[in-house]
Amino acid sequence: MTIKQISLILAFLFALSLSFCSSADKKEEPTTPSQPPQQSTDAGDKDSKAKANTRSMDLDPSEEFNEKLKDFRYPDGVKNPGFGYKQANIGKSDFSQWAKSNAGVIKEALSKLPPEYALEITGHSDSVGPENPEGKKKGNIFYSEERAIAVKNALVKEGVPAKKIRTKGAGSSNPVPGIDGADPKNRRVTFQIVKIEEDEKAKAPAPKKDEEKEKAPSSQKDEKKDEPSNK
Repeated sequence: MTIKQISLILAFLFALSLSFCSSADKKEEPTTPSQPPQQSTDAGDKDSKAKANTRSMDLDPSEEFNEKLKDFRYPDGVKNPGFGYKQANIGKSDFSQWAKSNAGVIKEALSKLPPEYALEITGHSDSVGPENPEGKKKGNIFYSEERAIAVKNALVKEGVPAKKIRTKGAGSSNPVPGIDGADPKNRRVTFQIVKIEEDEKAKAPAPKKDEEKEKAPSSQKDEKKDEPSNK
């Protein structure tokens, strides 16, 4: 191969390499996809706060205390199983011991809750005997009410305001779960915080029809008396 031929081959290879390099430079570099602009989360935060506020407003402020009071009872059912049969007597020393452990929760609830809340004491009985008066028998409702009133009076002596306590009797309608209805442990009282405003409105009797009738003003009656007769 002559020098001239070698020179031509080298020139061809050099031109080919230049062509390859220029084509590689023309290739487009990969571009990163553009990210959409992030939306402001202010509206979402406001919605979350609004929902949280609504949930907190829906919660009854008495729920926290009622959760504590749900297991409260007097007598405690352990040292003292229950009230005596047809009895509502409270032992001073026994109740004093009970109050040391439990009255504080009641006082705290009534002091922290709005004024429309009060303590409701519900008296209970066993299932022996009739619920309502029957002959000479006073009935379970009567004895359960007497027990609630007795515990109210005892709590008042412990410093709980009387005006913040309501009482009612449930008879044998709500026995202690898991025991026989005739068991003495059913003769007890239980406690709950209630909103007295709504409760009193629900119990308020409807006005009688006679009371709805408007009475004629006394002046009109006097005028009729003063009218001259045609006789």
